[in-house]
Amino acid sequence: MGPVRVRLHDEAVSIGSPKQRTLLLALLLNLNRPVSLDWLTGALWESEAPISAVANLRSYANTLRRVLSVLDDVEIVGKGRSYQLLAAPQRLDLTSFEQRAQSGRAALARGDFTAAMAQLREAIDLWRGPVGQGIDCEKPMAARLAALREQYMTVLEDHAEAGIALGACAEAAFGLRVLLGDEPLRERSWGLLMRAVHGSGDTAGALSVYAQARTQLVRDLGIEPGEELRHIHQALLNRAPLPLPRHRQLPSPRHGEGGTPGLTAPAGSSRSPVVPRRGHTVPRQLPRPMLFTGRERETADVVTALNRDEGLARVTAISGPPGVGKSALALQAAYAVADRFPDGQLYTDLGDVESPETLMRTRRLLTGFLTALGEPAPAPTVSTGETAAHFRSVTAGLCLLMVLDNALDAAQVRPLLPTGQHCAVLVTGRRGLALDHAQHLTLDPLTTQEALTLLTELIGARHMAASPEAAEEIVEHCARLPGALRGVGELLSGRPEWGLDHLAEQLRAGTGRVGDHSSAGQRLSSWLRAMYESIERTDPQAAQLMRALARRRDPDITPAIAAELVETSPAAAELLLDRLSDHRFLNSVGPGRYRLPHVFHTLSAILG
Repeated sequence: MGPVRVRLHDEAVSIGSPKQRTLLLALLLNLNRPVSLDWLTGALWESEAPISAVANLRSYANTLRRVLSVLDDVEIVGKGRSYQLLAAPQRLDLTSFEQRAQSGRAALARGDFTAAMAQLREAIDLWRGPVGQGIDCEKPMAARLAALREQYMTVLEDHAEAGIALGACAEAAFGLRVLLGDEPLRERSWGLLMRAVHGSGDTAGALSVYAQARTQLVRDLGIEPGEELRHIHQALLNRAPLPLPRHRQLPSPRHGEGGTPGLTAPAGSSRSPVVPRRGHTVPRQLPRPMLFTGRERETADVVTALNRDEGLARVTAISGPPGVGKSALALQAAYAVADRFPDGQLYTDLGDVESPETLMRTRRLLTGFLTALGEPAPAPTVSTGETAAHFRSVTAGLCLLMVLDNALDAAQVRPLLPTGQHCAVLVTGRRGLALDHAQHLTLDPLTTQEALTLLTELIGARHMAASPEAAEEIVEHCARLPGALRGVGELLSGRPEWGLDHLAEQLRAGTGRVGDHSSAGQRLSSWLRAMYESIERTDPQAAQLMRALARRRDPDITPAIAAELVETSPAAAELLLDRLSDHRFLNSVGPGRYRLPHVFHTLSAILG
């Protein structure tokens, strides 16, 4: 960046006349792409090109060929009425700038502010002045150079944002004031300056910055400050925490694979992600999070997994028995990192399907994701495979979070996975999912204390204080599963006169008396019914056996017992038992031996 230069072994190579320098810059900005003589003529002379313009261009190109002949694998090629500069993108200093800028932006998006500061500082240090400094460029070229300057200023803002996050507010404020001195209409810079001044402990100063920004915008553009500035201003007035900044992507390079106005010796390369498109509504599909307590270690593990950098989309799979809280944990972690995925969050409940094996269902899900990202719906003639390939292409450069809830198996998940290295996916399912390059977490029931805390949140401290022993008994009857405890909370919210002692007695007796109260029974059974229905949709025969097993008093089961219950052969019954075990409705305790988890036996017994 800066003046146009050619260097060989750190020694400058003479380029020649100003017009030759301008031609070289024009070819660099269109690296590895043919550039027509008409465009080059407009770039060098605009509307007052001499009659000999084409002849002059050919002369300049021949001279540049001789200048560049000292560099290996760099060549100017004439094709018809066009010229093309051929060189590896890594020979150009702007390539290094863009790679560091993109890496820093990705680190900023995932919250790794230390890495972001380092990468962005390296990018800034490569900038030695305006691109093409000292060259008079006409309109076609001036537009390209303006885009590069915008890219540089965005990097300065990203660096300031990372510094503010790390507490280097004074340094960030200084750099932002310098930037605003040159570009006083950049609203993002004003917002970051407000954050930096506030972070230095000067709230009044931050409010003064807002007043300066408003004055500048109203005077020069006739507009009021935008939404983000207004939100920061309101938070400052209310002494409230400042809203999280909206991360912005760098503008797309406009010059092939990464051109620059300066050639250097070869450097190491790394793939730059495609910059996501803007101009559409960013999807925010995460459902409202559930009441959540405990699980600090598990939540931290999932957040860490979502933030890791592996060079491909991060996939984290959470498995565990029904009702153990997989979805609640996934949403808790997703909300914790949502702001690091500025291109949005996609969500779907894969268990809410009628025919999960069909390709049509996968195609409908992909179509929904694509339209949420601003893409047109694929035509009916487009196959599921083509739709999946298009989805991977669209998401390849996005910074996107996906939550795929209640997956039945890995085959259902694989077509929905993006490929972009800045994407992250959270998958929940009862069974462990064989997904390559995934982090796996198996979720266990809550500890007794965590379960009691959740029950307190659900029914209130007054109920808990009145019957602490009954509360502990109920928690154990529910096997410390959040899903079952939510059923208890719904029941007691509808029948508050019962109290914990009465409910504990019902659970202890297992006589079906809870089921006699239809509304209460429906509340408590809603969770259990959902568990049954989720398997009934995909395996009706196994669901029939599950209902029969839950009505038995003895939780231990063999294939012979199961065969009698559903009137089939022991061999067929064992296959059904294995499928129930896969779905985590049963525990396999040895060859040909299974056990029904206590919670299913208890709730099924009292509900009749």
